[in-house]
Amino acid sequence: MFGMPSRTRLLYHGFDTAHDREPRTIDSDLDLAVTEFAPGSQKTKDKRVFTAIGFTAPIIKVRGRLRPATDNPLPWRRWMLRCLRCHFTKTQTTQPTETLCPYCQASTTDQNQPFTAFEVAAPAAFRTAFDRGQNARVDTDLMYGGASTLAEDSNITPVQPPGSNTAIRLDRKGTVYRVNDRNKLQFHGAVDNITSERQARELAKAAPEDRTANSKPAHAHRLRLGELFRCGWYP
Repeated sequence: MFGMPSRTRLLYHGFDTAHDREPRTIDSDLDLAVTEFAPGSQKTKDKRVFTAIGFTAPIIKVRGRLRPATDNPLPWRRWMLRCLRCHFTKTQTTQPTETLCPYCQASTTDQNQPFTAFEVAAPAAFRTAFDRGQNARVDTDLMYGGASTLAEDSNITPVQPPGSNTAIRLDRKGTVYRVNDRNKLQFHGAVDNITSERQARELAKAAPEDRTANSKPAHAHRLRLGELFRCGWYP
């Protein structure tokens, strides 16, 4: 239900003309949806293959007409700092200026295991070109990229078990992320308004890095699809 906290995300793939144009959807838990419904991924339903092309706000009916619930298909967005050497992870709302990892001093210019900063977003919903899909020769799905599990840095004091070289930290209110970075290539596109089936078909044929979300026009950007979850609370 729109407006209620939920971990379920929908892939909109068309409309049922026989039932008052009710949206046709496939649902998935958010930690799976960031990979299963990512732009370029394909889902099989009723022996048809549907290709995800971007993001959308939930589609609702207002005065008998279908429309996105909001103009923002990416309501949760953050900047993430991530060190590939020591796995330090931190998020913030503003674009970071740091170039060195605060723990191991890895730099953003390191070649093998750099300190990185990138934008991460949790889509409200996903969409296809709203076409009929393709005939499914085999009943399998194609997923674009892969999701990694990242734990954000905590201020809990670590404890070192006697006789070991390991420090353990248990944070019952810690934050964990599932991030799909398209195998470190990220997703590249822009926010746009798809107003015709022809535009949607053209977008479906484009390379995944050129696909866009459907909302108001905005600047082009690169981002990673992420899912945030906390113990006992969901965004």
